[in-house]
Amino acid sequence: MYMKTNIILVAVLLVLLVIFGFFTSSSSDQSTFFQDEIIRVGVERVGQPIEGFSAPIFLQAFPGLIEKDFDGVQTIEGVYSFKDTGLVYTRTADQPITSAEEMISKEGYKTFLTNLSTRFNLEVSKDTEVSILIEKIQKDDSPTGILPFDSGVSGQVLRGPICPVMREGDDSCADQPYATTVQVVEANTSKNSLFAESDTDKDGNYKFTLPPGEYSIQAIGGNPFPSCGSTDIIIEPSVVLELDLSCDTGIR
Repeated sequence: MYMKTNIILVAVLLVLLVIFGFFTSSSSDQSTFFQDEIIRVGVERVGQPIEGFSAPIFLQAFPGLIEKDFDGVQTIEGVYSFKDTGLVYTRTADQPITSAEEMISKEGYKTFLTNLSTRFNLEVSKDTEVSILIEKIQKDDSPTGILPFDSGVSGQVLRGPICPVMREGDDSCADQPYATTVQVVEANTSKNSLFAESDTDKDGNYKFTLPPGEYSIQAIGGNPFPSCGSTDIIIEPSVVLELDLSCDTGIR
């Protein structure tokens, strides 16, 4: 009886190990396929980089990528991070420095894939889904230009109030430009998916080139302030909508 129980326990353990190994292998296979495929397509688009692919080269090769896609992506000798000033590379390895230090590592491609699948709200569990993801980033769906449309929205993000008490004629208390990230969400879709995202300039100015349709636009605020609400907009053909976005500082 004791031996029979041990045999059953061993059998159960082996089954669990096989299941764990399957899922681990499956996950690993997707990141490996993603790495191989995005490099293959990247070489077709910009050629083979001497030191391998880094974030700047991928951004050049794939118009649909944004700098935030590389946040936390590890390289051979460091890591990328996305901050207010943009994409930053930080070296973490000891000396000596090599010319390939910014080449994305195997672990980095896993993080890269996770970032992309999150942004596009696409669960990646098959090779075909990886291919769909790579196809998406080959298109220029970035907010700097979705051609050939000549419609869109532009404006400035402002934060206010600046003073607890507003005095007439006191320009120092006027709403101030707020440099942040602006997101456009496509309305009337099953998941209200993110359509475009862009950082403003230092004066809070933004611009999106969008196809006609219904959207929701929102500046990203702080926690808890400034608080920035979303605004529903309708983009008409051949019209660039002028829209300033307001963020509440909470000052009263």
